[in-house]
Amino acid sequence: MALVLVTIPKRTGATDAADPESLHRSLVVKADQFVGPRYRGNTDSRSEVSSSGAVLTSWLADHEADNFAMKKGRWSLTSSPNTASRLLDSIDSRAGSYRYTQEVWGTYMAIIGDRSTDRFYAWNTVPTLEAVHYGENSEYIFISNRPLLVALGLAGGAIADIKLDPNYVREYLNVGYSVSGVTPFSGVKVLPPRTSLSVVGSATSVGPNPKPPEITLQDSEDPRRIGANELADAFQDATLRGIERRFSDSIQLRLSGGLDSRIVLGLLKDRKDLKITAVTQGSNDSEDVMVASELAQAAGIEHIVKHPDFVDSTDFIASLERSIFESQGYIPSESLVAPYANAAPLNPPEVLVSGQWPLFKGVMDKTMTNTLDYVQGKIYGINHRIANEYENALTDLAISEWLASVNANTNMELLYAHARDLRSSRYLQPHTIQADRESQIFYPFTDSQVTAVADALPTRNRVQNITAFLAVSEIWEDAVRIPMAYGTGFRFEANEPLQGISGPHYAARNRSPHPYDRPVVRDPDAEKRMAAYLYDPLQAASQYLVTSERWTEVREYLSVDMRARIDELASMRAGDSSKRYQKKAQRRMVSMHIWRIVLVDLWLARGWLALSDT
Repeated sequence: MALVLVTIPKRTGATDAADPESLHRSLVVKADQFVGPRYRGNTDSRSEVSSSGAVLTSWLADHEADNFAMKKGRWSLTSSPNTASRLLDSIDSRAGSYRYTQEVWGTYMAIIGDRSTDRFYAWNTVPTLEAVHYGENSEYIFISNRPLLVALGLAGGAIADIKLDPNYVREYLNVGYSVSGVTPFSGVKVLPPRTSLSVVGSATSVGPNPKPPEITLQDSEDPRRIGANELADAFQDATLRGIERRFSDSIQLRLSGGLDSRIVLGLLKDRKDLKITAVTQGSNDSEDVMVASELAQAAGIEHIVKHPDFVDSTDFIASLERSIFESQGYIPSESLVAPYANAAPLNPPEVLVSGQWPLFKGVMDKTMTNTLDYVQGKIYGINHRIANEYENALTDLAISEWLASVNANTNMELLYAHARDLRSSRYLQPHTIQADRESQIFYPFTDSQVTAVADALPTRNRVQNITAFLAVSEIWEDAVRIPMAYGTGFRFEANEPLQGISGPHYAARNRSPHPYDRPVVRDPDAEKRMAAYLYDPLQAASQYLVTSERWTEVREYLSVDMRARIDELASMRAGDSSKRYQKKAQRRMVSMHIWRIVLVDLWLARGWLALSDT
């Protein structure tokens, strides 16, 4: 990927003396603190793209190429390598709208323009790993795939003047990510789902994104098989694109005991030109570890099991703070994994491969139940657990406004749209930014071709995992002989095999996994330093909060019940919280909530803005 920043002077009398190139150079220098080791010092700037003096800068990691192309004054800038030239030849306008004249599949954020018109047009593919962020002050409009770069522009390059947006806190506490499009930074917006940004002179406008060619699924005598061939083809095409764009032959594949990562393993296992190491995070008694070991052995791939590394091996709270720094101001959506290193490359430079995010198998739409009460419970039910009534009402409003933006005839389509617009997009952005700092990201399921097939799948085939099962069976038949961890299985086999679909390996994949008795890599010294938070995370995190100098400010966001819960836990002796919350699932949920609050405390402290990699 590439990081991009576009600085566009506004056409007003106040900007006659503005020097966009000088400002841009200053921003590039200051940004080096945050962009990460893959990008630092490796920039390419251009100012010939407009008559207004706009400047484009790309941070190009690891000798990636073709993220900028220009022909006869028309140009394109993308976050993905090997994309700009094809995009320039494939985007056209007609009757006031942009459209793809031919598909340009992949995962990217793109900006196109024409020197003769001085117009700028930006959008991103779905799922939105690389989102368009933008903001403006009295002199400039800034566009980037990283909100911190826009915030730095708005602050004139002064890190101390970057303004945080407190509205971000409520949605993070309630949902774990932004629903409304609010970002961590005041004045910085993220492009709404299914839209594009247009900039002309001093004006910005949000309109529809360019519509790519639709995929038509072949009919089948058995309607349950519709879409399976197209999905398998999309997986394979996306994998080839990722391999062609790689900068290293060293691949770290995150392998679990579920469906998604075994599909990716099947796509990669026969590539003799790649050095693939499968990594599973866990312990000997984890079924994910047991199943992943079987998968790796069947594929003939090296497999390592390890406890996750800490972001900062010296201190637990420092790990949380640094995770915000590495996510460039976004707070990690999964608070329980925030202390742990994201990419954690084994053999840098390295490509990180994972099975994120499988729209094709149903994310929110996991059953055919589609009553209004059920769907509203799924969408609104994540709210009202941490924050006070005022913050909850505003989050409800943000969810309602998103719902109003979706054109859907059925409640099932609303659930699918939630996963498409938010769960597989906004949710993943902190993770993507953090991992991308150290490793090149390759997530085949986020490729726009895979999304286009998922969009077209019959609802039942998608929700019941039928299409995913048939596709993985075609790619790697052995994958459906091996069980899935914790008996999750395929939804269409919840009670019994499905005639005409399940095939001959039903019994094999419904057995218990083999035990794992090989070594597990761990860092006992780091674990000893983190002992208080690992032994009783509820009590330790609560004690941290009530002794924080920001506790009075943080409390204002919280419900009365959550305040009382934290006060109670903080007063306990270490280890006693397990008596108060005896069920594992309950302890995990309360831990997730309290760790979110700790992360908000650290975000408000702004200490992460002073961190660096040097």
